[in-house]
Amino acid sequence: MYIKIIDNFFDKETSDKIEDILVRRVPWFYVDDIAYGPHDSQFVSDNQKEIFGFSTNITQESGYADYMKHLIDSICDRISFNPTEVIRVRGRMTLPNDKSHGPIGPHVDFIEDHFVFLYYVNDSDGPTYIFDKKYSDKNEQLLKSGKLELNVLKKVYPKRNRLLIFSGNQYHAAACSSNGKRVVLNINIKGDMMMDDRTRFIYNISHQFIDYPNGRRSFFSHLLNTSLIIKRMFPKK
Repeated sequence: MYIKIIDNFFDKETSDKIEDILVRRVPWFYVDDIAYGPHDSQFVSDNQKEIFGFSTNITQESGYADYMKHLIDSICDRISFNPTEVIRVRGRMTLPNDKSHGPIGPHVDFIEDHFVFLYYVNDSDGPTYIFDKKYSDKNEQLLKSGKLELNVLKKVYPKRNRLLIFSGNQYHAAACSSNGKRVVLNINIKGDMMMDDRTRFIYNISHQFIDYPNGRRSFFSHLLNTSLIIKRMFPKK
């Protein structure tokens, strides 16, 4: 699993332009229910079952596709990401909702392997939740029946000009803000992180252990053994 947070990602001129485009320029379309995940999930209360919001897809017809491509190229260059396919570029807006607390509808955007680049356009108190389970047919069936036990792995608060990057097959969810609108730019993209051997090895090991079936003690026992292997394979120079 991969999670990374980078603050102050773009310069002020670029972050101002992104905000201007998403808040004032593009058309927004009403969505009567933004809770993508099953409504009987452990995290979805009665107050969260029908929360409306607004969405806009950044397509060629929007007039801003070329600029978004420029932004994506800039992101990929800076984080050393080798893109193979941009699946979707979309803006998402929710309004304050003091009746909704906690994550809304845990889900994955797409089931194929990809990464999520989530850019926070403005400051808000509606966090993004990333959970400890990743998508599988079995987990999806458990989620839909309300039987998938999810634990919050990371809770990231929106901060203007913050970029959150994470593995797209990890269950995640948004939360409504209590004061002011929440605007994000959501980029779903396929590709590879260009990691050195040591980083890639650690990434692959953690990715395998995230759903380790034999409990916390076994997890840490294997993690300790893995750390010893890494030290032998990649000795400090």
